Amino acid sequence: MSIVKPTLSESLNIIKFGWENGISVELHRLDDKGKAEIWARHDNGVNTLIDVSELNLLAPRSRDDYCRRLKPLCPGLTDFNWEEALRWIVPLALQVKRKGEPVIELGKFDAEIKKPSWDCYPLVVSGMPNILFGDRGSLKSKLVLILSVIMMLPYGDNEFGLVAPKKSLSVLKLDYEATQDADEYEWRRILRGMDMEGCLQLKYRACRRPLADDIEAINNHADNIKADVIIVDSLGPAVGGNLNDSEPALKFAEATRQLNRTTIIPAHTAKNQFGKRTVYGNAFYENLARNIWEVNKEEEEDSEDSIQHIALHQTKSPPFSPHHKDIAFQFDFDQEAERIVVSKYDPNKMDIVNEKKGNGIKILETLREGKLSPKIISENIGVTETVVRTTLYRLLKSQKVIKVGEEWGLSFNEV
Repeated sequence: MSIVKPTLSESLNIIKFGWENGISVELHRLDDKGKAEIWARHDNGVNTLIDVSELNLLAPRSRDDYCRRLKPLCPGLTDFNWEEALRWIVPLALQVKRKGEPVIELGKFDAEIKKPSWDCYPLVVSGMPNILFGDRGSLKSKLVLILSVIMMLPYGDNEFGLVAPKKSLSVLKLDYEATQDADEYEWRRILRGMDMEGCLQLKYRACRRPLADDIEAINNHADNIKADVIIVDSLGPAVGGNLNDSEPALKFAEATRQLNRTTIIPAHTAKNQFGKRTVYGNAFYENLARNIWEVNKEEEEDSEDSIQHIALHQTKSPPFSPHHKDIAFQFDFDQEAERIVVSKYDPNKMDIVNEKKGNGIKILETLREGKLSPKIISENIGVTETVVRTTLYRLLKSQKVIKVGEEWGLSFNEV
């Protein structure tokens, strides 16, 4: 019996063909060489799985053996021509796989200009990968829960100095590290500290496989709950391979791109030979992220003391936005009430922030008190007078300071 051309539909890494008699064939993870998982089904009122196999679509002998094996598995469909079905499937599937994204035109005169947006300014840029990296115990994951509250409400009039989105966003957390009970406990403590316990439910999924290997299931879950933002906690186990190799890094970046959503990715810290702190692993993690913040905790203890402080320094800003100044938060752990109260904090009060500042920033901050001589500035910031004078003349060229006699002050733009 000759069969008609099947209907075709596609989703993330799945190409589906269907016929009027209820037969459908799904190709999962088809690669460019024609190898795929092939799922054959028959829906005659009850969707029945006929067979699951791995098949090389470009190998005629493998296709013939597959068709011969299928015929006795569906005795009620003796007139269905599996050989002809695969003759339809193979070229159509390869065309879908290889066509890629369409070519479009940018810069049309009548097209509206849409500036990239933020889901939680300045820490989460919309639709792109955002990384928060820091040492173990730097409170990254707790900070991400705070961001989730702001995005889900949205919490515009918040006490953190962060800008909420204009509408409520659905957030899904993918947990690669902890347990459901541990995440429930942390979420409840955060909400209790904001007097919101019971008001918000965070979507949560425990993950056992690397993101790239689990991408179809994760994407389906995200589609079902209409997730706008996905938290991938954390980078190392979500990659699942050697973090220093390029291939796992590129596969992870491809997977986050396939999700086509905002991603927030806590990660750990590495130090190079010059002492510079970066995201742990291959350079592609930083190269392919669009917004990166380093998280530093002032206190060295791992235990939850009553009050702790973290400072955030932006190491990579989105291409459409300048670098943001440092920001900081205070975490007050109320162990008796089992709640965490978080508030905005002045980063300039933190030694860990001041140690990272360059001489130019230190001089500008010192001059906010008024005009000073190079000698007084030198004493205030702890560097030699020669370094101060050299830096002042550099700041003068960039019109950040002015010279008034023997003293220096801020220019009008810096006041």
